[in-house]
Amino acid sequence: LDNIIWEPIPLCSDVTGVTVVPGATTATVSWTAGSASETSWEVAVGATTVTDPNTLTALPAATTTLLVSDLNANTPYKAWVRAICGTNIGNWILTTFTTTCAPQNVPYTENFETASTPALPACTSEITVGFGNTWQTQSWSNSGFSSKVLRNPNPPGESMNSWFFTNGVNLLQGQAYTISYKKGTTNGFTFHNMKVTIGASASVAAMTTTLVDHVGFAGNAATETTSFTVPTSGVYYFGFHGYNGTSGVLYVDDIVVDVDLS
Repeated sequence: LDNIIWEPIPLCSDVTGVTVVPGATTATVSWTAGSASETSWEVAVGATTVTDPNTLTALPAATTTLLVSDLNANTPYKAWVRAICGTNIGNWILTTFTTTCAPQNVPYTENFETASTPALPACTSEITVGFGNTWQTQSWSNSGFSSKVLRNPNPPGESMNSWFFTNGVNLLQGQAYTISYKKGTTNGFTFHNMKVTIGASASVAAMTTTLVDHVGFAGNAATETTSFTVPTSGVYYFGFHGYNGTSGVLYVDDIVVDVDLS
């Protein structure tokens, strides 16, 4: 025998498997009880700058799941959970999470000026399927564009298959809307294809409705406007899908979703 260590059995076991499912202003915190002796639990949620959960107001929980409310959208947080075993208390167990972005009302505008290039603006996202480059932002004053733009530099010999997704937008059934944007390429010799789609989430699978398909375009910035309606009231996301273009840069800028006044 070697390196034998004797330790007292904890009077209240620690919880395990702390997870958080965040929303925009709420978060569902779940965990696994450490032992059958646990009679209740406490949850503390605070800013990422907090180092001691005892300085926070702990929320009591009678089950191993608790909904925390009154949070700020698109904000990182720390969450601690501890077990209560009568008069004994377990240790705080820490996890971190970030709340999601709240959907926006029309007019929704994305001109990429808030982006810290080459990163995308907050509350937007992108997915590249297979090979090819990802959507990025860039300060660009050429080809009919000015200031910051969304760009995808398609490499030679590769087929572009990249999606950019806006934040969610609140839309109403029966109301006519328009989406407008600028599109363009490096020059008149780099041809690209781009679909503009709409769906219920920022994912490729959700983009089931194509609003317009721009095939084989090239040259300086051109403003496009398309009218549409939605089948039911709810939150919708817009996808810009660059696909199968020649080598060169595809640019997008000044996305606006608004009520159709025509």
